[in-house]
Amino acid sequence: LCWVEMKLAVVLLVVACLTLGSLALRSESESQQKLQPIDDFLDDVNEQLEQLMSDNARLWFQWTSNITDANAQVAIDSDLALGQFKVQACLNASLYDTSHATFDQQRMIELIVDRNDIPPLKDGTKQRELSQTIADMTGVYSTNQIFDPTTNTTVYLAGAETMMATSRDYVALAQVWYQWYTSMGIVEPDFANMVDLSNEGARDIGFSDTGEMWKSQFDMSPEEFEFVIDDLWDDLKGMYEALHCHVRSVLNETYSKQGYEIPEGAPIPAHILGNMWAQDWSNIYDMVVPYPNSPTINVDDKLAGWSSRQMVETGENFFVSLGMDNLPHKFWENSQFDKPEDRDVVCHAEAVDVARGVSQSDEDVRLLMCIEKNLNDLITIHHELGHIYYFMQYRDLDQLYRDSANNGFHEAIGDTIALSITPEYLKTIGLLDKVSNDQKSQLNALMRKALEKIAFLPFGILIDKWRWNVFSDDYKEKNWNTAWWDLRLDYQGIQPPYERNDSYFDPAGKFHIVQDVPYIRYFLAAVLQFQFHKALCDISGHTGPLYNCSIYGNKEAGARLKEMLQMGASRPWQDALFALTGSREMSAAPMIEYFQPLMDWIETQNKDRRCGWTEVPVDPEDEPGGYQWGLAVGLGAMGLIAFGALLGLAVYQLVSFLKRRRPFDKVVADDDSFDHNAEVPVGVIRTYKLDTIESERNSAQTIPDDYEDVL
Repeated sequence: LCWVEMKLAVVLLVVACLTLGSLALRSESESQQKLQPIDDFLDDVNEQLEQLMSDNARLWFQWTSNITDANAQVAIDSDLALGQFKVQACLNASLYDTSHATFDQQRMIELIVDRNDIPPLKDGTKQRELSQTIADMTGVYSTNQIFDPTTNTTVYLAGAETMMATSRDYVALAQVWYQWYTSMGIVEPDFANMVDLSNEGARDIGFSDTGEMWKSQFDMSPEEFEFVIDDLWDDLKGMYEALHCHVRSVLNETYSKQGYEIPEGAPIPAHILGNMWAQDWSNIYDMVVPYPNSPTINVDDKLAGWSSRQMVETGENFFVSLGMDNLPHKFWENSQFDKPEDRDVVCHAEAVDVARGVSQSDEDVRLLMCIEKNLNDLITIHHELGHIYYFMQYRDLDQLYRDSANNGFHEAIGDTIALSITPEYLKTIGLLDKVSNDQKSQLNALMRKALEKIAFLPFGILIDKWRWNVFSDDYKEKNWNTAWWDLRLDYQGIQPPYERNDSYFDPAGKFHIVQDVPYIRYFLAAVLQFQFHKALCDISGHTGPLYNCSIYGNKEAGARLKEMLQMGASRPWQDALFALTGSREMSAAPMIEYFQPLMDWIETQNKDRRCGWTEVPVDPEDEPGGYQWGLAVGLGAMGLIAFGALLGLAVYQLVSFLKRRRPFDKVVADDDSFDHNAEVPVGVIRTYKLDTIESERNSAQTIPDDYEDVL
């Protein structure tokens, strides 16, 4: 999300939580006396929820496509109404005994109770406090600014992400990384409070903690779900470790020239992978492309002559070729394809399910985009239409069933469709004149996709692995940051550019953690998309490499896909998966098959390399030049010492404001490898809550006037 959208979302959360706090929730004894018959209760929930969600989607689309205070206010009012209803419905549903209920009764009660990201609390005052706490953390995240040394400007996260994606300056990258994570650490007390309140809410509806509630959303026991996740990772981690080994070697070729070696057998510094969170490495594709001189697919010149509507119609034609209906007329009337010149809008691509209408042709589904004429946006259009066709297929179900089979399916469907945008498909729709069978070009394309898909896998697991253990108190609060980096080392093979002890709180650098949004769904989507793709390709009769398969034009594959989509959330996800794939288990095999040609190539590259990683830095005497784990905090010149004193004073003032100490890091480096020319990371550390007064904002540490001279 752009920072403007996130900033307003924070305001909405604050307003919502203040109102939600005044909601008088019925006590359990009162509710038991007034329980409706279960069918009447579910009918009421479905009817009211459909209207509330329709109003909410319509009003939020109205705001995102025309950002005004008036539109924001009506969207806020809608949010409040929907939030209050969901809290009450969840608490009431938890009171029903479903031991003798029908399947649909049990299923709907489970969906009301289990599919909650943030659990409701019976105590309305505490519900308000939980919402306020999440809003405060989100506010720090969305308004946080840091200093970009490559442009000498203060930037929000979007600007920092651009810098992390494009810079190849080890020192500058480390500075930006340091500022972001250190400044976000202020939310740790709020996060601890959120954990306590969230766990209390989970216990109110029958779970031991929030982690157990999250893991119960998948039609199996929490223990079984964890086993499934671990089993999938066991199958996939070999691909990740091979990619890690190759990328580390290539990165060393670049950064060793700057004096920062990354030896074999060591973790990769987290700040040089092209992404603030080291979760997507596609921004360093130019550094690791197998054959840089081989031709690449470029259709942007032809797309420049297309209209935005033509691009969307092309996406629609993909689904129509599978035997699905044309998009309803309201889609074309109400969607936003281009950025208007007369008003502010949100450009983040989004598919919106507003209302199902009296018939499918009258359904109100919408696409929000500011389309650019390039291949990336054409792929995004196909992805978003995957969501919209999912909406259209389950439109006839009750509102509680109008959702994906589990919360990984919706994203997986969009990504599955995107996998069919192959060179052959691009040729079919007139964007390529011919398809090259050049193996080098195919390996380049697989590498680009691997840097996105394979590199993400361990990150997609560890976010919730860490939180599950936090919620269950397996980690003590004083060890949260250490446990975080233990997992990132274990799963991702990365370490921070500086030593990060438990006086820091680096998990807060990820939006989903401060907003308390479960993350394991993205790991599931990453795996399921290849399983869906494999099944559809087999149904279509495809022969040849899986990465060359497109299901475009195959109505048999389309019919099987429709069968699964039409089930929505009405059946356990295992039933939906079986309807498409013939299997009731998620499998990593299709993803492995898809990338096998690349893995064979990487295996030859890694033949004489020492792969894997260990926690302890390599001894400098074993690696010429030593291994620079961070920027050496040594100030050799008197001028830099004076600057350090001024910086220390600023830090002291900030600490007084925060009432908790966050010392600068010490480098993990032997004296022989100590770099006396490295800079101390400094920058804006804006660590305040939304209700902090302006004078406190201005007292936050800022970049000194002579910063550029120091650099």
